[in-house]
This record gives sequence, structure tokens and C-alpha cells, in this order.
Amino acid sequence: MKSCILFSISIESEEKLYVLQEYLQTFKTYFSDCRFYIGINYGSHPSIENIISSYNLNTKIERVVDKNFHVSSDASGYQKCIQMLKNDTEQYDICWFAHTKGGFNGRDEQRNLYLENFFPRRIQIENIFDKFPSLGVVGYRCGGYMWHNHQNNKCLQNQERFIRDIWGEESTELFKYTFCELIIIETMFAMNAEILYKFLEKYPEFLYNPLNTIPTAQWIIELELANIVPTRMGYFPLVLSKENWMNGGSLKNEIDSWIDNWIKKNNLHDLNHYKELL
Repeated sequence: MKSCILFSISIESEEKLYVLQEYLQTFKTYFSDCRFYIGINYGSHPSIENIISSYNLNTKIERVVDKNFHVSSDASGYQKCIQMLKNDTEQYDICWFAHTKGGFNGRDEQRNLYLENFFPRRIQIENIFDKFPSLGVVGYRCGGYMWHNHQNNKCLQNQERFIRDIWGEESTELFKYTFCELIIIETMFAMNAEILYKFLEKYPEFLYNPLNTIPTAQWIIELELANIVPTRMGYFPLVLSKENWMNGGSLKNEIDSWIDNWIKKNNLHDLNHYKELL
């Protein structure tokens, strides 16, 4: 399986540059054979490119230089990564999404979960994708998400075609199914690359229009792209940890229920054997 890394960087303070170095060291250890598409968010520290260069990775790097495209999250950096991926001639089987969690706040514990327990499992995760071709996204932690809320309703009225189609409940050529209530969280995950290619072919405007006009702009990569888009296309979601991150209990029963309900509602019975992954 051929992998690439989409790495969104948002670090303004020099005191937070250690976060970038921790990621780069992990990538050097586990992904040194991969190409990196690195989007640096608007207003980030000017030394970032030099730090990246010191790790001798295969990188394509661009900054978000137009403030009109800035989103105060990882989203605008990821949009820049996806632009570079789409404009490249290389094709991939798996796209790994990573961002500098803790670059603005004290989330060292959450970041370490991924640096220690997710990215080092690259080979295991690639082997799962190879064995299960309808596997869509692999993440580390999850929660549940209900369809109807105020933000969803505003998305249905938005000027952007892709966000209306994502949230619309009718079946379309690309989005034939309802979405699964299992939501992979924290915006770091591995994605079956054909999902991204199909989505961008249908909605190229996702690449070039500002995301900050969308009600869910801050979470559009985590919520829509990583979760709703894949399951509405009929791809199976997988999380490695079943821990309830809210209270330390287990989400195993909820995960089984979310998956079962999604499969039954959409008659995706050919995915029943994927439940062995749970």
C-alpha cells in the first residue's frame, strides 16, 4: 500500500515549536519513505520551513498566505495539503492526516496518544486496508453524533454545493447512503485515498473556495470529510481504541450499535464481515 501524509501546521509561538519537532521525529521514524504534503496555516511561525528541512523528509510545503482562506483550526492548513495532493501526479492508496495538536493549547496528552499509539501502527493499519477494500477511515478514538441540530440546518442553506449535498438526506450519485453515527475524533486518521479522489472529482470547489463561509468550517475535516463523506459513500469506519474518552469507560457496545444500525438501515450487508475488525 502506498501512503502519503497530509500535515497541517498551526504554530505561532516559538515556545510551541517542540510540538512540530515531536511530529517530525515520529514521521522520520515511521514514514521516512513517504511524501509529505504540508500546509502551514496563516500566521504561523516563520522558522517552520527550516525546522522541517532539517529532517530531510520528502516534502511539498505551502503556506496559507491569504487571510480570507484562514480558518482558526487545522482546516485551512489541511485544505492547502489537499490542493498540493490533487495537483501532484503521484497517486496513493492511503492518505494519513496529521496536525499539530497542542500547537496553540495544552493538549500534550492527546497528541502523545497519536504519536505513541496510532502513527507507530502504520504497518498494521496498512495491512488492514489491504485486506478490507471497503474500509474507509481508521482513527484512534471516537464518539457519537446525531444528524439534526442547528448547525446542520444552516449547512443545508449554505452557498457551497458540496456542503449542502453532504448534509442533504436524499440519496445522490456519490452519497447513496445515510451517515454512521460513529464519529472519529481529533482530526488525525488514515483514509482510503479513493474516497478523497472521488470527492474532489465531484466537488473541485472544495479545493479553491474559502472554507470559512461554512457553518462547520472549524470541524469540516474532522466531521464532514473524515466521517460523513466516507460513510455516506458506503465505506466502513474503524477506531482502534474503544475507550470512552469522556469518562474512561468502554464504548464497545455503542460502537457495535452504531455500526449495526448503519449497515441495516442502508442494506450494506456485504460489510457485515468487516465487524470482525471491531
